[in-house]
Amino acid sequence: MSFQGSVIDWVAIHRRHHAFTDRPGDPHSPYRYGTGLRGRLRGAAHAHLGWIFTNDPTSTRRYAPDLQADRTMMRVGRAFLALCALSLTLPFAAGRALAGTWHAG
Repeated sequence: MSFQGSVIDWVAIHRRHHAFTDRPGDPHSPYRYGTGLRGRLRGAAHAHLGWIFTNDPTSTRRYAPDLQADRTMMRVGRAFLALCALSLTLPFAAGRALAGTWHAG
């Protein structure tokens, strides 16, 4: 529920990362932009968040075939947008209900 893609996409990217850790092919290597100070800072930003916004698709067929074969995981994957909405709505509703103000929400 951290907006990093559906569970199946996230697992595929994570498995790809472990297959190519800090080498070419790693989708979120901190060394992507070099080893100098500027490259390392840019690489750290890419490794933590920037990789989400790049056009570097990871094959779920290759890296997560077990999850694609699991009907429950496929349902969870298809519910990604609804889960994102819930991850914003539920904490707001809980704050509003517990404290009784919109500001608390």
